[in-house]
Amino acid sequence: MDRILERCNGACGIADDIVIFGKTDKEHDENLINFMEQAKKHGLALNSNKCVVKTNSISFFGNVYTSQGIHPDPAKVADIQSMTPPSNKTELQQFLGMMTYLSSFVKDFSSKTSTLRDLLKANTEFLWEAHHQSTFNQLKQEISASSLLLYYASEEPVYLQCDASLKGLGVALLQKNEDGFLQPVAYASKSLTQTEQRYACIERELLSIVFGCHRFHTYLFGRDFT
Repeated sequence: MDRILERCNGACGIADDIVIFGKTDKEHDENLINFMEQAKKHGLALNSNKCVVKTNSISFFGNVYTSQGIHPDPAKVADIQSMTPPSNKTELQQFLGMMTYLSSFVKDFSSKTSTLRDLLKANTEFLWEAHHQSTFNQLKQEISASSLLLYYASEEPVYLQCDASLKGLGVALLQKNEDGFLQPVAYASKSLTQTEQRYACIERELLSIVFGCHRFHTYLFGRDFT
């Protein structure tokens, strides 16, 4: 499969799920024809009942891709919204696991979940208090089917927004939408180690910039950014 896709523009796949895309109808059709020719050449058979051709929205690998950008899968969002407050560490791990899967849509995810993750530490009694409930509610509100990440546009200016708290680092890759407002292309975050938590504020802020440049190296290398 990989050998076929590497010969095709506007094509990507995971296991037996394949997506052919293009910015215009003409580009899409050219990419689709090329893929079909490569599939025929290499003996790859496709099930017509499972094929969807020329759609503006498609669910792929846990996200929904539209002409406007990337949304979280509504089914996964609904699963999170229906969850009740955890009553033990196992249930909390399940909630955090589901949130982590969609963490690319949540700004400063590591910092926002630090209070809950503290409950999972060894030799820590599970005691659900008001501030845990507040964090739980906030995280559920952060995720909705309307959450949107823009597609990265290599020809447009790019902005790197960095922040640091006592518990973690948060970075956002931003570009302007059609209305001229900055919108996220991607979010990333990480928890600070015990040593890093003792850094001075200015050192943590600098660490967040370094982290952002490393995490978004593919988007930033070799170009100017703000």
